[in-house]
Amino acid sequence: MQQLRNSRYWSEAEGRRAVEAWRRSGESAAAFAKRHGLRATRLSYWAKRIDESGAENRVHFVRALVTGPTAEATVVSAVIRGANGVTIELASATAAQVAEVALAVGRSS
Repeated sequence: MQQLRNSRYWSEAEGRRAVEAWRRSGESAAAFAKRHGLRATRLSYWAKRIDESGAENRVHFVRALVTGPTAEATVVSAVIRGANGVTIELASATAAQVAEVALAVGRSS
């Protein structure tokens, strides 16, 4: 792993690299920061910044309850909204079809 700079400012790439290394380590922010001579608040700041910057590109799933004899036989309606602004309304589909469309919308976002 490339050395993490303890400078006053990090570039976007440095912040991402530090947060990725921290998350891979499995350590708390405080433990990771101490081991690398950094401030835990800086790691937390960059983690939040990175998470927020990617929020519009993530697919969010909500829990759904499918009722009926089997999921394949069950007819449901669904509205799927992609991060790219695409909205798909399904008036009648099986649970498996809804899942397939949701995955396709997520890939296109």
